[in-house]
Amino acid sequence: MSSDAQFGWREFQRALIAAGADSKFANDHWVSNHYRWIVWKLACEDRVLFRQHIMTTPERVLEQLKLRYEPTDSI
Repeated sequence: MSSDAQFGWREFQRALIAAGADSKFANDHWVSNHYRWIVWKLACEDRVLFRQHIMTTPERVLEQLKLRYEPTDSI
């Protein structure tokens, strides 16, 4: 993922599935919801910690999605 391009939750959904996530669990609702909260969290961290530099990258967003992704069969 290039830092120069713009990415939305659908691109991250494709990347998450390409990294091995099951599309049954990484569905539109789940990815769009978590994407929204991850971007908000990382933007807040950038604002507080790195006022002069934006540290949020597509790679950091994808890593956060991977950390939150934990499929269960109880759905």
